[in-house]
Amino acid sequence: MRDLHLWAFERGTLWVRECGGKGVAPVVPGREAVLREAHSGDAEALASVMGFATATEVRRRFDGGRRCFVALVDGAIATYGWVSHGVESIGELERSFR
Repeated sequence: MRDLHLWAFERGTLWVRECGGKGVAPVVPGREAVLREAHSGDAEALASVMGFATATEVRRRFDGGRRCFVALVDGAIATYGWVSHGVESIGELERSFR
């Protein structure tokens, strides 16, 4: 097991919203978005919006069985999320999760 740095700390935010009952305002999107699964052909665009990955690294994620979902606004990636079925490591947090 590797040594943990003294500067490592955990930070998190939990958002909760009760979606039933009275007083729940409808959510009206400001822009239309298209949701879809991304593929290796999207590697360049994903690497660009991720900011810290290269297209090669993104392709390695796909080749490793990870899946990515994107929301496109005006044809450009507005947000993304990765799904993995195994253990992943977040190096900067010095943590692994399943």
